[in-house]
Amino acid sequence: MKNGMYGFTLAEVLVTLGIIGVVSAMTVPSLMQNYQRQSYVTQLHKVYNELNQAGMSFINSKNALNMKEAGFSGNEGTFLSSNFKVVKDCGNKPDTCFADTYNSMGGKKIEHIITNTMSKCVVIASGAAMCLGSAVETGLGIDGKGTWSYGAARVYVDINGRQGPNILGRDFFDFVINDDGSVGGLQSLHGSSMDSELATLKTHCSSYEKPLASQQLTENDGACFNYLLKNNWEMDY
Repeated sequence: MKNGMYGFTLAEVLVTLGIIGVVSAMTVPSLMQNYQRQSYVTQLHKVYNELNQAGMSFINSKNALNMKEAGFSGNEGTFLSSNFKVVKDCGNKPDTCFADTYNSMGGKKIEHIITNTMSKCVVIASGAAMCLGSAVETGLGIDGKGTWSYGAARVYVDINGRQGPNILGRDFFDFVINDDGSVGGLQSLHGSSMDSELATLKTHCSSYEKPLASQQLTENDGACFNYLLKNNWEMDY
């Protein structure tokens, strides 16, 4: 070409565009998946922080030492309406706030995911559905050896209500409000290193099964939330 300048041939342009298309097809879905997971974590972390603040505020407002002394039991509705903008009150019926059907991480269909008797279920302004119920007092850790105990309430949250994906460990989580007002994981390991604990929690999160009866815990209960809590809020499962 004139002045020693050379252009790309049509074939070269098409090959380049084809390569770009292949790379995009390989990377964009992964990027979108990572973005979506981070979005779920961000929404869950927001609920976690708000519940932490609400628990501490409830105790302080009563000049009490803990949730029990502050009279939390029986006042779950007041606790929620005082600390969150409630846009829908579902009473003690989870099904009107939560989806009818959920799936485990492995794709197992689970209907009526909340089997425990609830004290109060609501949808808050962010769109998250939340149920509070009586907490199980004691039980075994997920290693089947240690024991744990906690106080005020069992909490179920779907960060976007009845909207999808309705998958346990993605937008549905269960955890507890401790008697000191803090939010914590439902299960814990005892006498294990952090690495082995994270590995076990991750395994149980991925193989979640529905509890067999009211107030009966399985080794999978709360594993996904507890994993995120101990893994710096990184959803790498």
